Amino acid sequence: MPAMACHHGHGVSIAVGPLYLALGHHVECDDDRVVVSAPVVVPEVVMVAPEALPPPQSGCALSPVVYAPPMVVAAPAPVVVAPAPPPEPVEEVQRLAAKWMPAFSAPLSLEGSPSLGTPQLGQNFGVEVRFNRFWAVRGDLDLRSSARTWDVPGLKFTIAPSARLHPFVSAGLSLGETAAIPGRLSLGVVAAVGLDLQLFKYAFLTAEARYRTFPGDCCSLPRVTGLAGVGVSFL
Repeated sequence: MPAMACHHGHGVSIAVGPLYLALGHHVECDDDRVVVSAPVVVPEVVMVAPEALPPPQSGCALSPVVYAPPMVVAAPAPVVVAPAPPPEPVEEVQRLAAKWMPAFSAPLSLEGSPSLGTPQLGQNFGVEVRFNRFWAVRGDLDLRSSARTWDVPGLKFTIAPSARLHPFVSAGLSLGETAAIPGRLSLGVVAAVGLDLQLFKYAFLTAEARYRTFPGDCCSLPRVTGLAGVGVSFL
């Protein structure tokens, strides 16, 4: 960078580039000037990375407080245990039942067109031993003015036993007196369909229709019987 200096009188003037600095009195320079070229030293700028300082020891007056970032922890969902349902009450089964039913029975002729003979009034006494709500063994004594029959053993199946009105079907063997020889027994079969109406725990109404036949008795016609009566339960 060029520099000019003037030494005259009582002042010194220094010019650096476009700037002009005068010390003392202003004195104009004459034509005799000395030009001095001096190098300009630009200081080197050094970037120093900050040194990682160790954390202050305990007891230091200025100890920074470091807060840990909050941790979000998902809480487990609460386990709700539903109370166990109360056990269903066990329905009590009355094991023994007895019934009485007035009956009308008539012989049934199957030759040609089916026809009924003269009906007879009778009495029926029955007993049932129940295994469970569905199955039972039954026995019936049917008394008429001219004959007697024993329907035993018979198997009875009850449909919808939990309802107040439940239908049933049954079938079994039958022993009956022959029409030609009084006192002589013949072996036959009997089938029935009916309804039981439960009045309350120990009493019920019953009605049924039966069909009974004795294949070995040539002189006996099949009989159909309608019955309706009342029954009671025990045990």
